Amino acid sequence: MKQINYPITMKRILPIAVLAVAAALPAAAQHDTSYAAEDARQRGYYDRPYLRYEAEEGACDGQLKFLNKPGRYRCSLIQTEASNSRAASLVKTGDYVEWTADADANAMTLRFSLPDGNEGKGLKATLALYVDDTKMCDINLESYWAWQWMYSGWIYPDNTPATDGKFARMYFDEVNVLLPGVIHRDSHFRLVREANIDFDITIDFVELEMAPEPVRFEDIADANKVKFTGRASDINRFVQRNGGKTIYFEPGVYDIPDRMYIPHDGTKIVGAGMWYTTFNFTQSSDTPAYWKRGIYSNASNLVVEGISLTTVNNKRYYQNNDSQQVGKGFMGSFGRNSVIRGCRVDHFECGGWIADYDGVTPDGLQVSYCRFRNNYADGFNLSSGSTNCAVTHCSFRNNGDDDQATWSSNINVACNGNMFAYNTAENNWRASSLGFFGGNGHKAHHIVIADAMDCGARVNCDFPGSGFGDTECSFTDITLLRSGGVDRSAEIGGFWGGACPAVQIKGQGAYGLRNIRVENIDVIAPKWQGVAIQGGSIEGLELHNIYVDGDGNDQLGISILRNTTGYGHYSSLVAENCKGVVNFSRVAPNFNFVEDASFSGVDRIKMDAANTTMYPGKGAVGVGGLAPGTAVTVFTLTGMVAGNGAADENGNAVVENLAPGMYILAGAGTSRKILIY
Repeated sequence: MKQINYPITMKRILPIAVLAVAAALPAAAQHDTSYAAEDARQRGYYDRPYLRYEAEEGACDGQLKFLNKPGRYRCSLIQTEASNSRAASLVKTGDYVEWTADADANAMTLRFSLPDGNEGKGLKATLALYVDDTKMCDINLESYWAWQWMYSGWIYPDNTPATDGKFARMYFDEVNVLLPGVIHRDSHFRLVREANIDFDITIDFVELEMAPEPVRFEDIADANKVKFTGRASDINRFVQRNGGKTIYFEPGVYDIPDRMYIPHDGTKIVGAGMWYTTFNFTQSSDTPAYWKRGIYSNASNLVVEGISLTTVNNKRYYQNNDSQQVGKGFMGSFGRNSVIRGCRVDHFECGGWIADYDGVTPDGLQVSYCRFRNNYADGFNLSSGSTNCAVTHCSFRNNGDDDQATWSSNINVACNGNMFAYNTAENNWRASSLGFFGGNGHKAHHIVIADAMDCGARVNCDFPGSGFGDTECSFTDITLLRSGGVDRSAEIGGFWGGACPAVQIKGQGAYGLRNIRVENIDVIAPKWQGVAIQGGSIEGLELHNIYVDGDGNDQLGISILRNTTGYGHYSSLVAENCKGVVNFSRVAPNFNFVEDASFSGVDRIKMDAANTTMYPGKGAVGVGGLAPGTAVTVFTLTGMVAGNGAADENGNAVVENLAPGMYILAGAGTSRKILIY
């Protein structure tokens, strides 16, 4: 049985985590340690630069009203969109929340909720920040960018409230503040409601960090560099005239009225850092010019670094028409071998959507140490034709569609070899935090997903495109906390009203699932089922080393639908504090799911792998490096001969026409257990 760090529930992990990786902290440490066990095994954005301070009972001091996790899950309650489904409200003048700092900090991210305004334009409030009883600054809050509204049956929300059965998502937003001073370690810092207003201010948490010193023009080693010093409306002309150079933007807010284009290879857009240089796209999304925002390029060898991207946009679509998209933070193919690093993206339709829009294949894009938060659709999608792209060491939070996704939307060109790794995705309120939709050879590993309101992770065939190919796609080393949606109504359950598992594997839709691996997965306190195989054609599913702690939710930990067909293999499936693991053969008799108790010793290299001495594959096994004429034999586990072969003049032998299952391969004086797909 799998050794796991979670004996019973998520709450039981806290003392273990503190002892394991936080022993150097003072005994009275107040920053959140609920990710400590994941940090220790490098799952999620483990090297993030900030500490979190939760506004939860037992995690802070103050004069405030705690909003605790409800006994019956209801999305209509504000705290269900908060971390751990817990938050705190400052109800009256003088109310405050206070923590003790565990490290020096000069920058703050505050996650908060204010009510929406009557016309969907939000309300405003102010909190005062005190450090050791001395006021440091005021922090301005505004709910203009929060609150998306929908009727039951809608596919997409808008931002217009109503009281006739319309309900909301995206209760929270964030404000990022570079402080005028330093909050020193062991200082007490306090957020105080000082104004007399007639609504509550709800706080989820504060994150504090030491923002690095701003990058200066003089710090850039590239001799081929220029500094932008003009008006923000002239940025596009300046970038076009200085193609191929390093273009530096000093600290400040640049109000840009149009989409920014980078037309030339080798151009580098460098800011002073995400806490210092801001591109604020000012075009309204309520006019026919709704799309004029974000950075677009098909050029290669680009660098965009050290910039915060914001916008006046507060919705997903113009006039709620999905063909009128209001603009991504990053868009285009970004050519070959481009880099996006150290950027923050808020309030766009999507944080980034990479695709071969103009016939230029995205290849080798590297995205790292970025924050994609509070966007109305995807966090970052590697779409049509994207190849060998990677998104790593990033934070995704409060997005309204798949946080991390790759979608082979072009029926003629599949996405290949994309990767998401070492990312943390939180509070996704629609779709999922991780999704694979067709393609070949994609990998998602060392991911943490928390508080997703629909699926935490999904691999399915919902969207049209080129489908899944011969090279295996994999979800491995992933932790999912408190994710999924309950089956009641869209107002209180999943976005579309149905139940959502923490991990969804589904072969129904535009094509079938093929060659999918889900391995080393921990699902803690799912709102519904932990892992669900939800029907359709699924060929070559590998499901191994899965742990589900249902936290007493009275649902199946691992399930399958009766209409599932195809074949696969599984091992080491553990589901506790729930209804356990389904009987696969009884529920889905047309899905040949074979248990392999010794899976870890099996060679699983595909037939088309290069320079290997043995390569089991789909229906065949090959052996290389033999003397010509050497005989090889494949036996079943009961000793029956399943096939024979002999090495050709190049030393290669192939045994074909093997059914999926476990075998013994013998030849050249040795034998080995193999798995045939």
